[in-house]
Amino acid sequence: MAPRNVRPGSVTFVVVLTWIYAILMMINGGLWLFAMGEDGFLSEVDATANTVEIYAWSILIIGVFIALLAIGLGNGSRFARFLINAVMVIRIGLDVWGLISIPGYPLWQAVISIAWAALILALLNHRSASQWFLDT
Repeated sequence: MAPRNVRPGSVTFVVVLTWIYAILMMINGGLWLFAMGEDGFLSEVDATANTVEIYAWSILIIGVFIALLAIGLGNGSRFARFLINAVMVIRIGLDVWGLISIPGYPLWQAVISIAWAALILALLNHRSASQWFLDT
């Protein structure tokens, strides 16, 4: 009997980070939907209810999509790995674009976001993680 291919700790950590990200996105979308009421905090936001609802549902759907990718990563899906890599590269690009082109873009938010994405990219693409995805 051949030895079982053990998932590297770095991949497990990325799966956990991905689940955290997905759950936070779903909570965020739910809070936006909850806050749409007349007495909600969005009464002071300069946006229409329709815009807020589209935004909230979009966040929820993306959160569910990221959760599905977390499941795929945990099972060794190379396609899920590819999509997570793509999402993180896009995320870094959007944060850099925000810093350059949006006045008042919070530096702390961009730094945390870029660091999170860079950590995920580094952990998903080192030698043992790459080998595990190829062997699975």
